[in-house]
Amino acid sequence: MRMFALPIAERELLVLSRAGTTWRSRVGTSAVVFLFGVAFALLYHYGGQMAMAQAMRVIGVALSMMCLFAGVSLTADSIAEEKRAGTLGLLFLTHLSPLQIVLGKLVAHGVLGFYVVLCALPLLSMSMIFGGMSFTDVLLAVFVALNVLFFSAAVGLLASSICREKRRAGTLGMLILMLFWQGFAILALALRATGAPQLLVDVATPASLNLSRLSGFGVASLLPSTSMWWQVAWPQIAGWALVGLATWQLRRGWQDEPPRNRRGLRELWNTLSFGRPATRVKLRRKLLDRNPFMWLASRDRLQTLSVWIVSAFLLVVFGVQFSLSVIPQPQVITILAVSLAFVLQVTFSAAARTQLFRQ
Repeated sequence: MRMFALPIAERELLVLSRAGTTWRSRVGTSAVVFLFGVAFALLYHYGGQMAMAQAMRVIGVALSMMCLFAGVSLTADSIAEEKRAGTLGLLFLTHLSPLQIVLGKLVAHGVLGFYVVLCALPLLSMSMIFGGMSFTDVLLAVFVALNVLFFSAAVGLLASSICREKRRAGTLGMLILMLFWQGFAILALALRATGAPQLLVDVATPASLNLSRLSGFGVASLLPSTSMWWQVAWPQIAGWALVGLATWQLRRGWQDEPPRNRRGLRELWNTLSFGRPATRVKLRRKLLDRNPFMWLASRDRLQTLSVWIVSAFLLVVFGVQFSLSVIPQPQVITILAVSLAFVLQVTFSAAARTQLFRQ
């Protein structure tokens, strides 16, 4: 029994139970659930059962997509924080094993997403009362959301065991997530379009996470249908494999490495980002007297590159489906617009926050 004890999870859950953000999130989640419940009651009163069924489908899609990205954000800094603080080595001086540390971080940091999914259960249960979804459909929607949340949290743990900085861990986790979510699907379509051997196509097709098909949009919906049991089992198989990789990486990479000489790469990156010294002087003379904040915000020429990359990726993903579909579904267009607006708003706010922090 001692092997399965998770003192890391117990310690961090006790800390979270006393944190003010935990209580504020509970009150905020309760208020959101109450408002959504009132909105659904009004929707059923004025729109009927058909409108209620469509609203429940949107809630199921939004819940799955939220869990897809929330797990990475919850666990991406779990192990990296211990590395930066220098306390990871102290944990290995105790009786704890790397597996216990990884599982403890998974439980402690993933429990918030688990409770959010449980809070959405009463909203989905309203469809059983008003009509539109059966009891099996509600349980399937919650189970799929929890399944996705576990896989996403496992991706964040792997990224956190590799990186030390929170931003790098989050970026690496998102890249791994996009690989499973859309990368393998795009690879399977490319292999099929180029006439590659059918064996490669058959390997790449089930490797896709297939959340898009469950959510009703995306590149994976263009792939041949796979078994529903495989769609449920694959996130579990891949998630536990990622947990195992995180444990292996933690076992071999927990020591503090000596600083490496990366001056050449850093200088090259600064040249690409800010330009040559003559270019920097020219821009400084042009903008510094007008508005110092504008000069600081416009120095980095590559800070907008991520916006274009993510926007282009979303346009390509939805554009492929639009080109192969006869009539695009309205929810697909809505999700595309919301996704692009969310990416732009987050990027702009992060850029403004970064410049203020530098000052």
